[in-house]
Amino acid sequence: FKLAKIENNKVLPDPNYGMQLNDKAILGVQYEGKIEIQYLDQKFVYQDKKIINLSKPIYKIYKLSFGHLDKNTKISARVAPAVFGLGLIEAITEEDIKKNADPNDENKDGISGKYNIVSDPQSKQKILGRFGWKASRGSLLDQIVGAAHEDMGLSSKYFPEQNCMTIQKECANAITGGTNELTEKQTKRLLLYMQTLAAPRQRNSQDKETRRGEELFKNIGCESCHTSTFVTGKHEIHEELSFKKIKPYSDFLLHDMGKDLADEVPSAEAEGKEWRTPPLWGLGLIKTVNKHTRLLHDGRAKSIEEAILWHGGEAKKSRNLFANLNAKKRELII
Repeated sequence: FKLAKIENNKVLPDPNYGMQLNDKAILGVQYEGKIEIQYLDQKFVYQDKKIINLSKPIYKIYKLSFGHLDKNTKISARVAPAVFGLGLIEAITEEDIKKNADPNDENKDGISGKYNIVSDPQSKQKILGRFGWKASRGSLLDQIVGAAHEDMGLSSKYFPEQNCMTIQKECANAITGGTNELTEKQTKRLLLYMQTLAAPRQRNSQDKETRRGEELFKNIGCESCHTSTFVTGKHEIHEELSFKKIKPYSDFLLHDMGKDLADEVPSAEAEGKEWRTPPLWGLGLIKTVNKHTRLLHDGRAKSIEEAILWHGGEAKKSRNLFANLNAKKRELII
């Protein structure tokens, strides 16, 4: 659960809990708090009268160990994004991602994707964001060491401070694993693994029904954001990732997804209702690998169908076109 104190349009850590609520802790250190998730059912009725129950999450924070959250602190739930194919995404050129942006919707198709420009703590440069739910990380190295620090409390040369707020005395005084708990050697090994973990190969791509579904996917406008194909540029480290035709089904741009999915938490140039288009490759294997099909940034969708039906904002037109199809055509798209 990400935390963000919004003050004068700036995102700051919560004074007592930082940028993330940790519901677990090491021995001798108090956890920060607990969260209970309840779901409010919302019915979606198709034209053919089929009813789907959508689940809107309601969060209740309790057992806070260090006082109240700041009155201006917002909460944004997250599920972990897929970690395969990231080296290939890293190899896509900035120019190829930027050319699909249309922030002012100049072509009047209702889609106004924009790219995020973020600070890279390693190079100290402003670079294109391409990783994370709001494209808030520009490099895979930053994604790895940032997650190690925020999710696991592991310091590194990039994040040397312990992840403890001033009020958390036991946390600050706890024995650590050294100045850099994540060594440079370990960081390089993690980076190697993440860069070279392959995306699943597309299956049944020439199957007659799969191709019909793909045509419908394009016809109702899904591919306007879930761009099927890129050719990578030159990868600086791994030659085998260079100049490859890939099918991630994402434009890696930010889109307004409507108020129902908004978390009110900006990230660099991403507004609270904007999200990076998540890649769809590997989607059909989620249940096999993860033993669940919880989708969207907060896992509220229990299926691909529910994820589609939560689409709003720029994607509302495509969502409505999907909903107006007969049951067989909806199934072909899925």
